Amino acid sequence: MDLAASFQAVTEEVMMLTARHIQKVTKTNHVVLAGGVALNCVSNGRLLREGPFDDIWIQPAAGDAGGALGAALFCWHQLLENPRKGTGKDVQKGSLLGPKYTTAECKALCDEKGAKYHVLDEPALLDLVAGKMADGKVVGWMHGRMEYGPRALGARSIIGDPRNVQMQSIMNLRIKFRESFRPFAPCVLRERAHEYFDISEKHENPYMLHVAPVLEKHR
Repeated sequence: MDLAASFQAVTEEVMMLTARHIQKVTKTNHVVLAGGVALNCVSNGRLLREGPFDDIWIQPAAGDAGGALGAALFCWHQLLENPRKGTGKDVQKGSLLGPKYTTAECKALCDEKGAKYHVLDEPALLDLVAGKMADGKVVGWMHGRMEYGPRALGARSIIGDPRNVQMQSIMNLRIKFRESFRPFAPCVLRERAHEYFDISEKHENPYMLHVAPVLEKHR
């Protein structure tokens, strides 16, 4: 018996049943999810494809860490009575709530550690990174403020060229030191995501919280 697969199957069925009940009672076409189970990307993807809602939104720090954000919002709106204005859009904007570091700070640390480095302008940096990735190299990327939540959303990320069939194994075995079957999230231009994955053009996935099947022609 595959215990992990069994747990996943039951979780998906519970989520689907709960979602249908909520939609039947509330008549709403949209739903917001939070909590640890909302980090189950496979279940979320199925809910989006097969569920009764037109769209779902998931708090990017949906696990225990999200409790801190919830507590802050509760104090701000409920206790301090500041107005809460819903816009119908994602105002968390990447969940980039962590610290950021200036070029001077990064240089000072490198100097302190005796690390070798080059300072490049953005066009030269992007050309260098793209070239390294095309050559099969893995790049550690740090840019702007740190992400809040369990996903690497492009601010603190390990990136590689997905066209390289060995890239997943290289990252798992040589860099992250974890089992070879563990997956990585793809980064695709929003307007072209539907060309590679079974996902509607209207659905966004900025926090990597639902899985969309790769289109058959690309497998």
